[in-house]
Amino acid sequence: GWQSGLGPYEGVQVTWHCEIDAISSSKGTPKRVSVVTSLKNFESKLAIVFEVEWPEGAWDTNMMSTTDDHDVSLTNFPTFLWDSNTNETADIFSALSWEGSFLQSVRGHSKGPAGGPTVLYNSSSSTLENVMIISPFNSRYWKTFSAGNNFNWRGQAAIAPGTSGRITSLPKGFRQSFLLLQARQGGITAGLAEWGYVMQRKKKIEDVTLQKVGYQTDNGAMYCFCKEKNCSDTLLSKMNELKEEEYSPMGYLSFQGAGASSGRGKGAPWCVATWGVDGGLNRKEYPLDIDAFQRALGIPLQLYAPYFCPENSYFGNNSKWDFVISDESLPGCNRFAFQSVSADQSRDFYGWFLDKGLKVGMASFEPDFMNQNFNCVPNFVQSATNADKWLSGMADAALDRNISVQWCYATPSDLLASLDMPAVTNFRVSFDFCYGASWDIGESSLLVWALGAAPSKDTLWTTDNNRTAIPGCTWTEDHETMAAELHLVLALMSTGPVGISDALGMTNATLLQRATTADGTLLKPKKAITAVDSAFVKPSSGGRFGKEGYIYGTAGIEKSWIFVSFKMKENYGVKLPDFWPPVDTSSSLLAYRTYDDGASCSDGTDALSGGCVKFVSITRDTENREIFVVPKSSDSSPGSIYAPAITCIWQQSCSGWFLLGELKKYVPLSPVRFRELTCLPSGLSIIISGSAGESVNITALKPSNVSNFEVIQQNVIIPDSKEVTVVFGGLSFGSFPNEKKS
Repeated sequence: GWQSGLGPYEGVQVTWHCEIDAISSSKGTPKRVSVVTSLKNFESKLAIVFEVEWPEGAWDTNMMSTTDDHDVSLTNFPTFLWDSNTNETADIFSALSWEGSFLQSVRGHSKGPAGGPTVLYNSSSSTLENVMIISPFNSRYWKTFSAGNNFNWRGQAAIAPGTSGRITSLPKGFRQSFLLLQARQGGITAGLAEWGYVMQRKKKIEDVTLQKVGYQTDNGAMYCFCKEKNCSDTLLSKMNELKEEEYSPMGYLSFQGAGASSGRGKGAPWCVATWGVDGGLNRKEYPLDIDAFQRALGIPLQLYAPYFCPENSYFGNNSKWDFVISDESLPGCNRFAFQSVSADQSRDFYGWFLDKGLKVGMASFEPDFMNQNFNCVPNFVQSATNADKWLSGMADAALDRNISVQWCYATPSDLLASLDMPAVTNFRVSFDFCYGASWDIGESSLLVWALGAAPSKDTLWTTDNNRTAIPGCTWTEDHETMAAELHLVLALMSTGPVGISDALGMTNATLLQRATTADGTLLKPKKAITAVDSAFVKPSSGGRFGKEGYIYGTAGIEKSWIFVSFKMKENYGVKLPDFWPPVDTSSSLLAYRTYDDGASCSDGTDALSGGCVKFVSITRDTENREIFVVPKSSDSSPGSIYAPAITCIWQQSCSGWFLLGELKKYVPLSPVRFRELTCLPSGLSIIISGSAGESVNITALKPSNVSNFEVIQQNVIIPDSKEVTVVFGGLSFGSFPNEKKS
């Protein structure tokens, strides 16, 4: 046979028959049930797909009557024995997985329905040359997945994913598949990229929250709990402030704080009794209704509705909508009393619901507590079909209306389900800014990025906002001004939303300008920033596994990379295996510099002696050689340990030139700004985009002899066409406006 993304295969299929006891048969159930197991071995010798099918379905499958282990699986195929107590296993295979809310990483095996794919690797290898991924595959029933309880049916320690043991019956033709993939290249990042290519299905829709900087009122935001006399006026004043020339204009406002809907405190956290759109605003705090407020803003809204309070305006005796109810006795569901629409009516309900939002300028929708929305609802966890139908109903209704969706507090199975949902564009991977540590996104982002969605870091401040206390938020050191740059840089490089939430007069315009074009468009990298591979390598093999501090990596266009480090207790030499995409070792020279707003690079000066960049030569034999050194973080003042060190690296390209790009920006070669690099006989050309009249300063390094390079800079004014071609080297040096876009 043939499998898209994997190629040709040969397989084996076995049909099993399970006899049913006489008591069950007397109740009208069949006398036996068939189970078909298949194994597909691919010609590449790098992939195997395991599959279980129930042609007649199955019944009375819920195992909760015999165990209180909610992680137990109904079926396990495959299972792999795992003895982590032996040195041999521990040396050959370490594990990385993801589990629970915000898709948090697990250094080991995840468990149960909240678990996810597992990466196996050799942590004793400096290059992580052997990487394998085990994951659900090609499913209609993503939410039936369970990572299992890490034991097989004989009670032996094992990787044993399967079908959740909470499900009460399986429909006819129920099928579940698992993929075991060995990566062609070494490294966790490269391996997940290859696996993601096989897994991805549908391209995501455009999303203003991923394209423009925005303002948020989420938990931890200065105006989440607005205590002003007129919160409508306060937010409008803040938006007008950000329109001033020295700032970046906001592309949207995320409206979700206390008072934005009624119901808070009357059930599960942040539940909705009456949506703000339907009159649920606290009118003492928000005198303007949402329609008038949005028209005064003049920009789109992102609106929020996680679930509905036990008493709400949407479900009840006189409602046309069927609903399901949470069960607070389920694991992790204490104090989560809420209602949701039934699976069968999900698409119609959310179509009706989102139409209300469209009328008041909604462009994006954020449901929250996705973990509890599934795991606290018996009607979902006990069904093989309802949860997926509920999710797709919401997502399809959003797609019909071109409304983008962020799923917050989601689990790995939500992310997997979204592979078929173009409207679900991004997933929160950080904790709330309110509680601190929202910078811990490196490992969670690996999974979201690999599966084609954007990782999302929570809201951020660009200053310390006079150290103002926010209700429910304990002051943490990463809220200090010294940490503000880190939050902005990580949000930008996550490729997810960048949502600031400072008070009036408290936004640092300089930080915003470094992240955006003149019209507030985010200058993002081409890959989400993620933990570098050395974070998974043992120190005895040159890695940082178990050491304090963080190094994250991302990439711009045309052989350029960016590394961000913070909380480092000691210097660390970054090596080639930490670069992704990989460095081309056939090209012999790299240039690198620490971000300084472009101050150390001056037109016409020598690149090395003038302090613009440092150079390092590379060959195929320099795999374990240090390319540059990440510095130890300072702890000289509150928050300084969070001040990021940002290192940019470029590889030599056309005719020996280096294109460094826009050095005032955090991402100097963003694919949003630059495209179509062309090599010329004695230089290069590149197309630059921006808003009409915007001034863009571009830097390149010209080879002047074998070892010296001259800094060459051009200041370009973006024409009305919003595109210009810039040429370095040769007789055509300069900039040339492109044809105006229609």
